[in-house]
Amino acid sequence: MKKIGSLFLPAVVSFSYKNEKKSNTSDESTQVTLYYNGDILTIVDDVPSYAEIVVVKDGDIAFVGDASKVAVWEDFNPKKTDSKGKTLLPGFIDGHALFASFSAQAIGAQILPPPDAGAKNIPALIAILKEWNTPKNRALTGWVFGSGFDDSVLE
Repeated sequence: MKKIGSLFLPAVVSFSYKNEKKSNTSDESTQVTLYYNGDILTIVDDVPSYAEIVVVKDGDIAFVGDASKVAVWEDFNPKKTDSKGKTLLPGFIDGHALFASFSAQAIGAQILPPPDAGAKNIPALIAILKEWNTPKNRALTGWVFGSGFDDSVLE
């Protein structure tokens, strides 16, 4: 079994394969990057497999497969990135994590309803905000600040 390293492609959120016509003419605005020399893991229908090369064209994955197919991309004068034996993984997506709100939830009062916090009614919500309202906490945001309120589940 291959050891998973730590090379991730930040611009890649998922492996989405595209059928593209490959022309022999290079477009000056087209950016192509080849990733090679690492464990390139793909997962299709829960089945892992390994590829030799990934081609990213204008921010989208255009090809994943055998290095013998790389010649068609040479016309684009690609940037070549040696993975140096590290592992490149497909993007992992949680479609409902609301990642952008994690930091706000980490520093604000927890005004989520039970069982995550105790904001089950308006008096409990006010009590949670009063408890959070310390000079140290206000210095974080400049406000009395809470995250996770859901009026649809109040008593």
